[in-house]
Amino acid sequence: MSAQLASPANTPDMLRRALRAALTGRRGPVHLSIPTDLMRRPAPPGALAPAGYRPISRLFDREAVKECASVLLAARRPAILAGHGVNLAGARAELRELAELLSIPTATTPKGKGAFPETHPLSLRTFGLASSPLAERYLLEGGVDVLFVIGSSLHENSTSGWDPRLGLGRTVIQQDVDPETIGRNYSVDVALAGDARTTLRELLFHLRRLLAVGEHPRRGDGGAALARARAAGPAILNPDSTLSDALPMKPQRLMRELDAALPEDAMIFLDVGNNTLWATHYLTATGRNDFVHNWGDFAAMGFGVAAAVGGKLAAPSRPVVAIVGDGGFAMAGMEVSTAATHRIPVVWVVLNDGRLNAVHHGQTLQYDGRTIGTEFRRMDVAAIAGALGAWSRRVRCPEDVGLALRAALARKGPSVLDVTIDAEEIPPILSRVRSLDKLFVGDHR
Repeated sequence: MSAQLASPANTPDMLRRALRAALTGRRGPVHLSIPTDLMRRPAPPGALAPAGYRPISRLFDREAVKECASVLLAARRPAILAGHGVNLAGARAELRELAELLSIPTATTPKGKGAFPETHPLSLRTFGLASSPLAERYLLEGGVDVLFVIGSSLHENSTSGWDPRLGLGRTVIQQDVDPETIGRNYSVDVALAGDARTTLRELLFHLRRLLAVGEHPRRGDGGAALARARAAGPAILNPDSTLSDALPMKPQRLMRELDAALPEDAMIFLDVGNNTLWATHYLTATGRNDFVHNWGDFAAMGFGVAAAVGGKLAAPSRPVVAIVGDGGFAMAGMEVSTAATHRIPVVWVVLNDGRLNAVHHGQTLQYDGRTIGTEFRRMDVAAIAGALGAWSRRVRCPEDVGLALRAALARKGPSVLDVTIDAEEIPPILSRVRSLDKLFVGDHR
């Protein structure tokens, strides 16, 4: 929606329309222009009641849901790929209930991280950008016969560069609140347009009904394929690096230490850059924490620095931690001053390596080791943050990460942890590099 206010008398109505448009269906920004000459004129008084603009979406296709139930019950080796739509719809409990009812291994897209607990025995962790090797083995090589995609448009970063194996030789079910996204990138056999939470609740009702009358006995393989996928290798890349005591600190080890110290219900903002790759791959979704990032939406670097301030204002009772790179901090770090001025207790963990390292390693892998414009002098991030009014600490050793994070979370104002990491470690970016190679070379197989 993009509109201009023509009269102050229309202010409440236009605000209701704008808020409804922003929160309905596929949520997104709206633009409401208010001419300067209207800013000084009185508008009708009174606050907007949330019931007046918040949409209640309970739409679903009952016949398609029934078909989905039959397909899932007939599947021998089904899998679920859950996207950010699950989080937006508040459908985490329903997703878990479905996975447990039919014993379906479940992966999330990078943006959907948090929709399903990665501590669960059915979790495949993340698939797509910064993929888990376990998710790749099961979804691409594990003989899946039915793939149920929930709340994802299946764009590049959710599919490891539109890997054709994700849709070949299997039945694909896709649910999304926006009908236009269904079947856009992969052929779909069953389309479920509607709200994820309502759709999953209806699906669970039909599944239980069919199981109760014995019309469709379960045909699953008893978890044999998942057991083979787990036995074939670790769920994360380079697990030994998560235990390394080397200095500068390995980013894998940093993620392990953060994982151990982060509160279970933390709201974690991931800025655009290398930090997104490390955190998406190595941090653990507990089912109660939230991951907020915008890599797949081409957001500007530095977005996570400022967004964390808004996140804390929106959820004041929850711990809010932003994981950002030194490049992103250089672009938007002055937002720390805003948090200091208003005593907003956000914690920024800055990965300090003196590089735009996602770009650096991307160039290295694509151009035979040649790079340009990716390195800069390492900043004293702790000194900058202190000058802006935040509590800050330099962190060099793995054993200090948890202590520093817990101390920062206990404070009543903003805190910045300046963490020196090893710049030479290659992040989990290979799927992205492979998709770019296909684009540039012209290999569209």
